[in-house]
Amino acid sequence: MYRIFFIALILFFALSSCNYKTSNLPKQETLHWLYSDSINAKIWNNAIVPGSIHYSLISDFFLNKNLYFDHYIEKIKWLSKKTWFFKTIITIDPSTYKNKQIWLVLPSLDTYTKIYINNQPIATTNNFFKKYEFDIKKYLKPGKNEIIVQFYPPISKTKKFFSKLKDNKNISFLSILRKPYFHFNNLISTNYIPIGFSLTPKIIIWQQAYVQNIYFSFSNISSKSATATAQLTIFATDFKTAHLEIKSQYVTHIKKKIKLKPGKNNFSFTFKISNPHLWYPYSKQNPHPHLYKFITSLYIKKTKYSEISLYTGIRKVKINIEKKQLNIKINDSTIYLKAAQVYPLRVNIDKEKEFYRNFFKNIKKAGFNAIITSDKGWYHNDKFYSICDQEGILVIQTLPFAYKKIPSDDTIINIILDETKQNILQLTKHPSIIAWNINFNPNEIKFSSDKQKQFSTKLFTQILPFFIHSIDSSINIINNFDFRNIINVNNKFVSLPNIKISQAFFEYDKDKKNLDQTFSFFTKPYPSLYYDLKKIVLKNFYNDTITYFYYYSQIKQKQLFESFLKKLNYTNHKHIIVSWFNDITPAISPAFIDYSQIPKAKYYSLKQFLSDFQIYTKNLGNNVEISITSSYDTAQTLIYYKLYDFFGHLLWQKIDQTNLINGFKNQVFDFGIYYKLFSRDSLLLKIEVYNNFELVAEKYHYFVDPDKLLLKNPNLQISYYPIDEGYALEISAQKYLAKDVFITVNTNSIINNNFFDILAGESKIIIIELPVQIKNFPSLINIYSKYDFENNLINKENKKLNIKEKDFQPTN
Repeated sequence: MYRIFFIALILFFALSSCNYKTSNLPKQETLHWLYSDSINAKIWNNAIVPGSIHYSLISDFFLNKNLYFDHYIEKIKWLSKKTWFFKTIITIDPSTYKNKQIWLVLPSLDTYTKIYINNQPIATTNNFFKKYEFDIKKYLKPGKNEIIVQFYPPISKTKKFFSKLKDNKNISFLSILRKPYFHFNNLISTNYIPIGFSLTPKIIIWQQAYVQNIYFSFSNISSKSATATAQLTIFATDFKTAHLEIKSQYVTHIKKKIKLKPGKNNFSFTFKISNPHLWYPYSKQNPHPHLYKFITSLYIKKTKYSEISLYTGIRKVKINIEKKQLNIKINDSTIYLKAAQVYPLRVNIDKEKEFYRNFFKNIKKAGFNAIITSDKGWYHNDKFYSICDQEGILVIQTLPFAYKKIPSDDTIINIILDETKQNILQLTKHPSIIAWNINFNPNEIKFSSDKQKQFSTKLFTQILPFFIHSIDSSINIINNFDFRNIINVNNKFVSLPNIKISQAFFEYDKDKKNLDQTFSFFTKPYPSLYYDLKKIVLKNFYNDTITYFYYYSQIKQKQLFESFLKKLNYTNHKHIIVSWFNDITPAISPAFIDYSQIPKAKYYSLKQFLSDFQIYTKNLGNNVEISITSSYDTAQTLIYYKLYDFFGHLLWQKIDQTNLINGFKNQVFDFGIYYKLFSRDSLLLKIEVYNNFELVAEKYHYFVDPDKLLLKNPNLQISYYPIDEGYALEISAQKYLAKDVFITVNTNSIINNNFFDILAGESKIIIIELPVQIKNFPSLINIYSKYDFENNLINKENKKLNIKEKDFQPTN
């Protein structure tokens, strides 16, 4: 009897608990959009949203899909000078929507718009970098309702606004256009100016109360405790008593009764977290950075009306700038930046997220631990920062102000401050963001007057930093990267896009009428590569040798970039910033590093440059100077120096067991006697560095310019075997040195090494990551070397390659 009563009691409480957790949560609805060039048009076409008007016109076959060609873009510039209209219909059921609130959410409108509901204008917008939210219920009626967003041509709209400003002499009108700089800069732009929805518009429907935003900040952080502050914005329809609950995956932190009034309500709550799991950037010791999942729930009369889940991390960041030295500590641990300056990956923010996973995977494999966003881009998609949180990649977020000469007008300042506040509050949840970069150095900017210089200096060094700290005093601000202990790898070495994209462009121009313009566009902003490629194209152009041109541009990129890296004195610097990391933005031109499939040659050079050990060599007459550097202050190393001919015969060797003092070792060898016995163009010096019995660095040094090497058929042999993440290729050179071996796989894959050399008689193991095993894997592989390139054998001899499957794993 007691047992039955006890079970009934448990069921009663369980049912009571379930009743308490019934929900009436907000709903989000996406909208179907149509477009036209007239608000009174009789025919409206289906629109691509999110996306520029150009994507919609392409989908309807009004435009050619090859938007990148400069000569073609000249014909469609008028599209960005027109006003465009996007329309959607929402249907209101009076009985269903009577007690509901309806908001229209429009993030990243590009750029100047006027919004109409049922032919009534309700709002205007002027900023790509903001999210706009409107309460639209009062404009709606039972039945069908029409929402129209009118997009104005951004350039003419900006000029009109700019002409009304007083302080506008000798300042570009583009300085007040709040739109990504790469959208309209000729050197690095698409040359067509996007207009449209950059992110997905939504309708949010809610009842009684709605938690619009919640922001977490942390202070007094130690291994024993941390203080968390939660700031909430809650909207309500009436005076109400509500129950608020904030919990993490570990414990409930807040459980309070709160009073709501109609409209906007702001709350702030502080609570302690004992023995917090601290967030650290990625390292071998910390491969999985820890994130807290906070769930904020709002109940009214036992019904849940709103809930927000948010991932964030607890960490303490301290950045000191002293005597032009940059020092970074996270949770009291010193961090040295190996940062890539990254431009947007696509014109459309919403499309970017498709590329993030592989992009960040390759960022980490290259040895980068940080990203610096560009002031010529935007605030990235939220998923961008979430992946950085999960992967432990640090972010220095640059404010997107490419122009630093801005007219001193209160309207402009208010637009800037409003935009900055919204984005800081939106992004502050991400532990990966360790600093905000204003990127202002008055010495790099030419001002026409002292008044302009004084105002811009005050705006970027006083007004903005003060305003940011008023939002969150713990935010670190960097004004520019003019530090003595930073190497800024500022380069613009570009190459052709990946083979598939190149093929599409060349097929489009089979008759070569526009070949000159095509190559010019492929290679901007690096014109010397254009001239080199043009010579080859005019001599050897035909469709089945696209790989030939692609490979040539890659080798050129590698040679130029590595000669640039040789000039850098890394030993005196702790931090590295690699500018123009993705060549130039793929949104900008097709000349980009396709990190989702095949990275370019520069990527592999960077991978070596960012490793813990590097080898630098230099020819000095009969001597060769060899420098070995390490990111460690001291390191026990075993160094092999071996001189070979290209047939793989060992002519000389030296073994050196040494301790790198202050991370540096310098050695000079005289090879004069060998120059008398052998031709320099058929000799190489191979240097191998071992640390803790592991090969940590390898270098092939040549005694003449790489283009002057005497090369013969290496007779490449390939075998493969399946592994958990894909396949391993064992590549060997049977007869002769194989120079700049390049692998392509005709499917989505990631290759861990490319553009490498193989000595005759030796082999290398290359990992090809694939999501699934493929039956016809050998038929998808192409492998060739510089010998094939010089003898114009690409795509010919490779068809005869004999690729065999192995049933065992070879040793490297």
